[in-house]
Amino acid sequence: MAFGHVTSIGSRVLIIGVGNTAMDCCRSSRRLGGTDIKVMARRPREYFKASPWELEDAEEEGVEIIVNHAPKRFVIEDGKLVGMEFEVLEWDPGARQSTVLNSVIIPCDDVILASVRRTPSLDRARPRYGVR
Repeated sequence: MAFGHVTSIGSRVLIIGVGNTAMDCCRSSRRLGGTDIKVMARRPREYFKASPWELEDAEEEGVEIIVNHAPKRFVIEDGKLVGMEFEVLEWDPGARQSTVLNSVIIPCDDVILASVRRTPSLDRARPRYGVR
């Protein structure tokens, strides 16, 4: 954003990840024009990597933080991203083992992958979904 590479974003944005980078992404998405911004977390809030004040600031700016949702697939219609499917999880004490309760599709215009350690999986998405 600071370098001018991105000047706008869709109104419905999903951020995958819950570290400080994800908090920067969701707040930047708001400044670029996003109106419905959700941070998607696989685990309960007490396992987030983001600083507590980063989470509070994001929520004060209207960002919704959704817990226990694991990304499953992009939803593409007519070559356009329209949503993302998530598995809804229930965790054991200590959040080591999860059980899939069901799956949901959350509509979106853009997805930002802010989970740095999961970045290599993007390489598999590129050819299949046309991700750039």
